Parts: sequence; C-alpha cells; structure tokens
Amino acid sequence: MVGLAGLLTTYSQNNMIVLIVEDEDNRAKELQSLLQTKLTKVIRARDGYEALIILKNHKPDLILSDVNMPSMDGYRLVKRVKEDDKTKAIPFFVYSSRPLSRDSKELAMELGANHCLDNTEIDGIGSEALSIFATL
Repeated sequence: MVGLAGLLTTYSQNNMIVLIVEDEDNRAKELQSLLQTKLTKVIRARDGYEALIILKNHKPDLILSDVNMPSMDGYRLVKRVKEDDKTKAIPFFVYSSRPLSRDSKELAMELGANHCLDNTEIDGIGSEALSIFATL
C-alpha cells in the first residue's frame, strides 16, 4: 500500500486546504504540523459532526479522517460527505492509529472513502511528506 505522503502527492496542488478530522489533540497537532509545512491551510474538526459544520463554510481539497471518534465516527462521516452533491467530489482518506481490519477497510471503501491508511502509513509520513511537500 502507498503511504499518505504518496497519496497526497497524487492529490496535491498549490494552496491546498486539508480538513483533518481527529478527536485526539496530540495526533491532530502531529498531522497539522506535518501537513502545514507546505500546504496553505489545515482545518481541524474534532468529530464528524464538527466536520459537517465546517464543510458548510469551507471546501477543502482533501479530507483526512480518523475512523474511531466519539459522536460521529469516520465511517458515518464519509457516508454523509459522499451523499452530498456539494462535497462528494472531495477526496476522502480514512485512517486509524490502530490497525484496520480488512472488513473495516472494505466498509470504508464501500461508503465512499478514496483511500484507507493504517497506523504504519500515518506514523511514517514525517520525513517522506516533508520531502514531497518541499517540491510543491
């Protein structure tokens, strides 16, 4: 499987906006600091409900969402995003800090996720992502 940095290269563009949906503050800060290195803007939501509110006023170029969150999890969020004509074209990556089972990945893809990343792909994005973003 291709890591997050490789997938972001596929979708990358100048002045890119990424919506991170993550309930854990430390993980959100890690992702935000890595992605904001060269990306113009990173927006954060703490769960799926907050993400839907943000999507009413912002149109990110990419959504990166944790699967395991309180209130509305990543599965329900991807389903809602992909059902809405205004947001369904936004590339949607789901991930988990724990390994995702094959069934979990299949469910996410069936609901409309473009890519499923497991914990090793998220944890390994640091230097790889920085080198890719430096070339944008």
